[in-house]
Amino acid sequence: MLTVRDLMREMIARLEEAGVSEPRPGASLLLSAILNVERGVLPLVYADPVTEEQACIARDWTARRCRHEPVQYILGLWEFAGRKVHVGPGALIPRPETEEWLDRLTNIIPNYISVGEPWAFADIGTGTGIIGLNLAARFPTAFGLLSDLSPAALGWAKRNLGVFPEAEGRVGLVQGDLTTMLRSGALDLLVSNPPYIAREEMAGLMRDVREWEPALALDGGAAGVEPYRRLLADALHVVRPGGLIAVEHGHGQRRALLGLAAPGLEPVEIFSDVVGLERCLVWKKK
Repeated sequence: MLTVRDLMREMIARLEEAGVSEPRPGASLLLSAILNVERGVLPLVYADPVTEEQACIARDWTARRCRHEPVQYILGLWEFAGRKVHVGPGALIPRPETEEWLDRLTNIIPNYISVGEPWAFADIGTGTGIIGLNLAARFPTAFGLLSDLSPAALGWAKRNLGVFPEAEGRVGLVQGDLTTMLRSGALDLLVSNPPYIAREEMAGLMRDVREWEPALALDGGAAGVEPYRRLLADALHVVRPGGLIAVEHGHGQRRALLGLAAPGLEPVEIFSDVVGLERCLVWKKK
């Protein structure tokens, strides 16, 4: 009889042999999903038998993980800001640091935008859509566009519309390059998490990231700030006077980004993350 403990040990051994990072946490995440139990409960069912179907799925998923496919892609769901959102190949995996700066951003928005009446935002390079969809969920008077150049990413954003039923009718999807699809002065808020990895650093990323997550969402050009150069120039045209431009960025890029911003943009909020790494800049259009 194959037990949960036996299968867990088998999965860990295969992952260790393949040189996969964090084999035990990865195996427990996959196996708890297969058994439909919380990860913390898994040790309580170690003595239980597993079915042939469960063992087959576990071995298939382990083989995928041995090829360094991210756990998030294998599961197809990942928790972000208290909701399980759809994620898969073609879209960047939501990170905890993005959740942290998004939470801080939503707290300061009412200081600059009259959220008691209708207002407009765009999430540029939306990926899975989780930034824009969370904004729409947090602010019932907000209307937004989720924009991405990648059809695959927009496919995941479209699926995630169903995870946010309270945003129905207030959020649209559009394929396009940065802000080219927006009219002048249309926005109260432009928000974006652009690619910010310097090109020379791409080869040094973990295999899970380098080989599986889309380069389009990672490669920020020679210095990692090229997408911001265009985004900040475009923002001057599509954000109304008094509106905000908020971006996530990489550690060490803050000074360069402040230097890229046009004179018409005034920095009003500067965030570092919980471990002290530079993370977010917010400008107001004068």
